[in-house]
Amino acid sequence: MVSRPPAPTRIARHHTVLWPMLLTVVLLSASFFALLYLQHTGRAFTGTQARWSMARNAASHALLQYVVTRSPQAHERVESELTVVRATRQALRQLNHADGDLALAHQGLVTAGALAADADHMVRVYRWVSAHPRFLPLRERWQLADMAAQDLIALSDEVHGEVQRNADVPKDLVAMWLTQLDAIDRRMSALERATQADLAASGWCWAPCACGPRAASCANWPTMPVA
Repeated sequence: MVSRPPAPTRIARHHTVLWPMLLTVVLLSASFFALLYLQHTGRAFTGTQARWSMARNAASHALLQYVVTRSPQAHERVESELTVVRATRQALRQLNHADGDLALAHQGLVTAGALAADADHMVRVYRWVSAHPRFLPLRERWQLADMAAQDLIALSDEVHGEVQRNADVPKDLVAMWLTQLDAIDRRMSALERATQADLAASGWCWAPCACGPRAASCANWPTMPVA
């Protein structure tokens, strides 16, 4: 006589149903918190981008005033705003090298205005996503923007050095500086528009001022520079 296997107990049947449900809950919770983490970090990136944009624009305006007036106060404003630009460049220079110093990257982001905790998240997430194919067009835009930002810094140094040597700057030199500054601003404006389009197309967008229908009405959200 063949014996039948014992019927599963009620507890065993409950376990058979319960474990898949618990696993589903755990996976959904993990996905939810991962999404929140990425959104929070994305907003931190957008905030850094906004501060870089405002600092770059303010530095350009202050440099324009300095070229025209040679006022020491205008130069102080230029240097104050360029601090954010330089700090962001320092951070991304380290992040974009495989053996970059992540502590320096963190320091640069904090100097640029990010909270220390947000800077930790930004360093980690940037390393995760920077090689993603959908991210590469943005990095190319940022590299071009960094070149324009470096030109702005170089022009500021040139203007200040000449003013220090000669208070009576020739008019043709002033005109040349104004032309160079205008060219830098035009380059940056074109890159800003292209970057807004890239952000909207790639899905790397966390704020309406960075891309989308409100982008044109917001205050100049450009690329973040990459050295």
